[in-house]
Amino acid sequence: QVVDYMIERFGEFVSYRPRVTTETYLLWYGPWVLIGLGVLVVFLLSQRKGAAAPSTEEVSAGLVSSASPRARSEGVAMHDSKADARVAKQSKIADLVNKYDE
Repeated sequence: QVVDYMIERFGEFVSYRPRVTTETYLLWYGPWVLIGLGVLVVFLLSQRKGAAAPSTEEVSAGLVSSASPRARSEGVAMHDSKADARVAKQSKIADLVNKYDE
């Protein structure tokens, strides 16, 4: 009687084994849809990153160019403004340290 009352009042969502109806599709298929979406997102993100980055040994040996394929085809080296800004900041700091050490 209690179970019937709870189902009558709150719907199939309160039972441990709800029937598969149009009202309970979300309960039955929702978790599978979320898992599928999660797998799809992981797959798309892994494809987006593309090929693995070259190892440090390859870069130091000169086996891999740091320029993009387009830049290589045009004969232009790739310019990394963040790295340049970092180097400039480090050199300013080094100049200040040297100035105060004198």
